[in-house]
Amino acid sequence: MSSDLKETVIMLPDILAEWPWKRAMNPHSDPEMKSESQEWIQTFVSTPHMQRAFDLGEFDLMKPQEAQQLTAVVLDAIGNPDKTRPSHECVVGEAIRQLWKLVSKCSSVAARARLIKSLENYTTAVAQQAQDRALDYVRDIDEYLPVR
Repeated sequence: MSSDLKETVIMLPDILAEWPWKRAMNPHSDPEMKSESQEWIQTFVSTPHMQRAFDLGEFDLMKPQEAQQLTAVVLDAIGNPDKTRPSHECVVGEAIRQLWKLVSKCSSVAARARLIKSLENYTTAVAQQAQDRALDYVRDIDEYLPVR
């Protein structure tokens, strides 16, 4: 590194160090539901690579076209929960379809509408982030906030 370049270090505070509220578990939390949820997720894990990704929460970054396709899959699965997903489609479509069918049974119309809008905004932002990454474009804070 050249001696005329200065390194900038930004220190982020530990915002939880003096958190004033006690952590509380959801009173409706149920160990059996957690177990059932984990079993359900396992039905979509088909390779050791996928298992490792789920275990570690490490997922590969998508290319712009992949991110746009995944956005379309997610929104189509929510919009058409009774439609059989194509056999060549990634497992996310079927997982979202099943999840949406369950959510639709126990949530209000307003809650579902908010979830759809939030999911649409999020997946669109992920696709935009993939596009920015492919172009080596880094947004400043004023550009970043409206996207995310």
